[in-house]
Amino acid sequence: MHHTLRGWTIYDNKFPAGIDVATINEGLADVFAELQIGREMNKMSKTEDFNSWAKEILALPKNANYGQWMFDHPDGREAIRYRTGAYIVKLAMKNSGQDIVALSKLPIKEIYDLAGFKYGSNKL
Repeated sequence: MHHTLRGWTIYDNKFPAGIDVATINEGLADVFAELQIGREMNKMSKTEDFNSWAKEILALPKNANYGQWMFDHPDGREAIRYRTGAYIVKLAMKNSGQDIVALSKLPIKEIYDLAGFKYGSNKL
């Protein structure tokens, strides 16, 4: 439901390609779902160095391997995009005082900025 309302869909997608874009859109949906069920999802509960992961994601080329960042990375990490996205969204919520509905209306760049990450001007 969240993906449809945001415009993050297979057909008529409103967003450009890129793991950096997918990270935020999946993070928004995951945090929205967590709030609806009243608990963190299992894949989100592990603590990692999400600041480093976010910087790594922001440095990726637009054609980075979608599957490795979505599911299983060759270095053993799992669900990097989902978990890092949820971290970034929660940080943006904390820093801005905005709820998930308000954040879901914002552009990708603004969510990264609210979380304290510099989002390149070439990545609109």
